[in-house]
Amino acid sequence: MKRVHARWLMVTVSVFLALGAADTFLQGQPPDRSSNQEPKQSSKVEFKTVEGVVSEFLFGPDEVPRGLLLDDGTRVRWPEEITYTFTKIVSVGDKVKASGWLKKSTTDEINLEVSTLTNLTNRKTATNDKAAPPPAKDKKSTDR
Repeated sequence: MKRVHARWLMVTVSVFLALGAADTFLQGQPPDRSSNQEPKQSSKVEFKTVEGVVSEFLFGPDEVPRGLLLDDGTRVRWPEEITYTFTKIVSVGDKVKASGWLKKSTTDEINLEVSTLTNLTNRKTATNDKAAPPPAKDKKSTDR
């Protein structure tokens, strides 16, 4: 009879240990993103105009300028296919004014997809006709 109780005791203890290990493992898992809810740390997007002094150009992996860094840390970005449009009017050290879609990431990095860039030093302006607003959020109509 003692052997039967000892076995049940060992099985019970093993089950509780396994459940405790599974609970610890599952607590370390990332949250379930399968629902249609947006993450709480979504980035903020708005149209904005910024001014600053060009600190440096920002290059892509192919060494083509993809934007510039302002002295306040703002990153002004443009598409690769229109790089020359912007690089021909601005140099490091120039004061510029840029308008476009400002995206502040969860890491507080500020990126501006430029729509218009004006060099305040030489008064030249370049535009990005491809700069588009972020997609509108779907809002279901409540009208019937």
